[in-house]
Amino acid sequence: MLSLANPLALIALAALAVPVVLHLIRRPLPTVRLGSLKFLTASQRRLRSIRWRDLLLLLVRCGLLAVLALLLAGPNWVPSGDEPVRWVLRIPALTLSADAERRVQALVSEGYAVHYLAPGFPEQQATPSLGSVDAWSLMREADLRLPAGSEWVVVAPPKVDYFIGDRPVLRRLQVTWEAVESVDPQRVAHIAESPPPAPVRVAVVASPDRSEDARRVRAAVRALASTDHAVVEVQDDPDWIFQLGSVELSAAWRERVRQGATLITDVPADAALEAARTFELQGQTHLLLRRGAMPVPAAPEAVVMADSVGDPVATLGRIGQGRHVRFAFRFHPDSTTWVLGSGFPAWWRDQMLGETGTGSSRAATLVPQQIEPRTVVGPVTPAPLPRLNVTDLRLPFWIAALVLLTLERWLAHYGNRAREEGSA
Repeated sequence: MLSLANPLALIALAALAVPVVLHLIRRPLPTVRLGSLKFLTASQRRLRSIRWRDLLLLLVRCGLLAVLALLLAGPNWVPSGDEPVRWVLRIPALTLSADAERRVQALVSEGYAVHYLAPGFPEQQATPSLGSVDAWSLMREADLRLPAGSEWVVVAPPKVDYFIGDRPVLRRLQVTWEAVESVDPQRVAHIAESPPPAPVRVAVVASPDRSEDARRVRAAVRALASTDHAVVEVQDDPDWIFQLGSVELSAAWRERVRQGATLITDVPADAALEAARTFELQGQTHLLLRRGAMPVPAAPEAVVMADSVGDPVATLGRIGQGRHVRFAFRFHPDSTTWVLGSGFPAWWRDQMLGETGTGSSRAATLVPQQIEPRTVVGPVTPAPLPRLNVTDLRLPFWIAALVLLTLERWLAHYGNRAREEGSA
C-alpha cells in the first residue's frame, strides 16, 4: 500500500485550483468578419478540436501538479504482507511457575501461537543460555518483519539482563510484557545449599508532582527483583531511600540514614533547559535535557557523575554513617534519556548489589568517578528510528513528472499553433 513520509505536504494539492480557474476564465474569442459561410463547417470542426486539446492540456497540468505534491509528501510503498500474527512469547530454557504456565495455556486457547524469544522466533524449544536473550533487539527485528497490527504477549520475568541498549521504537508491533515468576533449577539447588543474603530493602517517597519519576524508579526496582540477590520495596527499615521532590522524610527514616542507609534525592526545583549536554555510564551516552541547582552541601562531596563538559550531575556526601547521593536532574524523560534505557536499572543494580551481583547488599557503596572534562561539546544526534521495509517511489514519480511536463509543453505548443492557424 502507498505510504507518505510527510502527509502534510499534500496541502500543495490546493495548487490544482490555479489551472482550473485559468481554464474557466476564457478571453472572448475575436470576431472574424466573413464574406461567405461556405467554410463554416470546417471552422466548427477546428474549434471542437481546439476545445478537446485544451481539456487534455488542463488534465495534464493538473496531473503534473498532483505528482509534484506527492513528491513533496515522500511516497513509499509498504507491502501489506500477510495477516497480523498473535504470538505468546516464552524465554528459551526458562521454566515458568505453575501460574505462569496456566497463563500461557489461556492465551493459546484465545488463539495465540507459542513462540520463543530467540533469533528466528522458533516455535520449538531453543537451547541458548539465559544471558543471551536480547529482548529489545528481537522486538526491533520483529517490528520490521511482521505484518502491521501484530500482537505479542511476552510471559516472562522482567529481568534487567534481557534489556540491552535503548528502548526500541515500535511502529507496527504491539508488545505486552506480562511479568511472571520463573523456576530456575540451578538457583533452587543453590538456595538449598546455602541461604541467600538478605535482600536490599528500597523505599520510594515522592511529592505529588513526581508521580511519573517515582513510577520509573519503582519499575527499575521491580526489574531488579528477579536477580539472585532480591531487591524489594518496603515501607520500614530501608537500606536505600529515594526522596523525590519536596516530600519530607519521617524522623525514623532520617535516623535510618544516619545509621548507614543510602539517601538519593533529585533536584528540588524545576530544572532549566540544557544545551544538549550528555553524560556517560557503563559505556552508554545519555542526554541531559534539564538541570536544576542543587543546594550547597555543608561538607565537601565527591563527584559520582559529570556531564560532557565536566560539571557534576550527581555527588556523594555523608550523613552520619549513611550516604547522601544528590542528582542535579529528575528521573523523568523530560530531564534525561537515561531513564528510558536498560542502563537505568542496570546502574542501580551495580550500586545496590555490586558489579557482579555477589557482594554484600548492605555493604555496597557508590564509588565516585573521576571523569575527564570535555572541552568541545558538539551537537547530539539522536539514534535513528527503525526503518520499515519500504520501497522508495520518488524515482518513478520524478519520471512521471518529467513525462507529464514534456507532454504539457508539446500540447501547449501544438495548441498555440492551432489557434494561430484558426485565426488566420
